[in-house]
Amino acid sequence: MDTQIPRLALPTCPDTGWVEFGDLDDMTGADLHALRAKIKGSDSGGETTNAVNREAMRLFIVTWNVPYLADPRTPQANEAAWKKLKARDLRAIEDALEPVWTYLRPPRLASVDDTEPGSPTPPGSD
Repeated sequence: MDTQIPRLALPTCPDTGWVEFGDLDDMTGADLHALRAKIKGSDSGGETTNAVNREAMRLFIVTWNVPYLADPRTPQANEAAWKKLKARDLRAIEDALEPVWTYLRPPRLASVDDTEPGSPTPPGSD
């Protein structure tokens, strides 16, 4: 898995707006716990997704240029910056941060009933 999220050109201003992300290999245990702390036991309206995406933005946006923002600070210093982003730009950033979610999902456990390609060979099938 490539751990460096590529630089993103913002859809609403692709010539002047961009976001650079940190390398996922630089994520610490504290970062992972901060992301996990955003997960709610019951979520009826996407609160968990929004909270995790905001935390991922805070942790992984290293620098950006968003020409229409009055406050140019990244979410690390300005946690409300996401509120001022245009919806298409916010969605593009959330999509770019999708690899962060792999750290929150438990690994898929294989079973002897698993017949998908790459699954373990059932016992006694030599």
